[in-house]
Parts: sequence; C-alpha cells; structure tokens
Amino acid sequence: MVPPNPEELEVFWETARRSAGFERLNVIIGQGELASVRPPAFQFANTRHVSDQLAQAVLDGVKTATASLVAEYEAEELPLPEVGELSILCDGGGQPVALLVNTGIEVCAFNDVNSEHAAAEGEGDRSLPHWRAVHRAFWATHSAPFWKGDGTDQVVCENFEVIYQVGQ
Repeated sequence: MVPPNPEELEVFWETARRSAGFERLNVIIGQGELASVRPPAFQFANTRHVSDQLAQAVLDGVKTATASLVAEYEAEELPLPEVGELSILCDGGGQPVALLVNTGIEVCAFNDVNSEHAAAEGEGDRSLPHWRAVHRAFWATHSAPFWKGDGTDQVVCENFEVIYQVGQ
C-alpha cells in the first residue's frame, strides 16, 4: 500500500470541510477544532487491492462499519475512537476518498460481535460466520502479539457515515 501524501490530505481536508459545512461553525462558535485540525487518515486492510475494495464499498454505501482490537490501541497508547470523531479514508494508493464521522462505538468480546455489525461491515456475504472467519484469520496473521483467538479478545466496533466523498 502507498501511504497518504500529507499535501494531498491537506487539499482534501480543505475541500471536505467546506463541503461538510464546518466553516459555517466559525460564525456561530468561533474557530473550532472540527474546522481547524485535519483528522487522521487511514486505510483499511494491509494490501492495496483489499484496501481499494473496502474503500469502494464505503463509497458505495455497503460498508458502514469496521472493527479493531482494543489491545492494539492499548499497545500504541492511543485512545479508543469516540462518537463524533472524524477521519479521512484513503484508498490503497494513498489517495483520500472520503471524510467519515463515527456514529457509534461499542466495545465487546470477539464472540459477542453481533450479526448487525457483521452485515454493516459489508464484506463477503455479510454474515456473522463470514465476519468471524475473516477477522480471526486477519488478526491471527497481522495482530499476532495482541490476538489470543479464544473469543475473549476485546473488539472496538465502529459505525460511521460518509459526510464527504471525492467528486461530490
């Protein structure tokens, strides 16, 4: 995968925040964090091909959720995501494609992730068995130091909405 280019992220952020109406907040509350600080950028998956597929699923409205391991946040000493936080989704080539806002956050054990979340992730046949198989394999391979694999691993289930996408 190609990492996002900081200059391209700034150009995207300027366009996205204007389109999303964040500059209008300045009139009401002054220069606020949403209007001034570029949100973090990220890419799904670990290969360019899969990252491109998942980014397209977001743009198509099929993928409205994602999941990550609490242990990875803890290891990097990062706070867990919160409702209302913004992020910039990039494709596998590092190009920003959408501005997302978190609309729901739930932390639960791997075995307690429900079928609604699995469907919202928009992958494969959107079933819970598929979600479990794909995430178990991914985390066992790419998050081995943090993944116990016994069903008790704590998972952050995020729901999000696209508030701006390239070409809007």
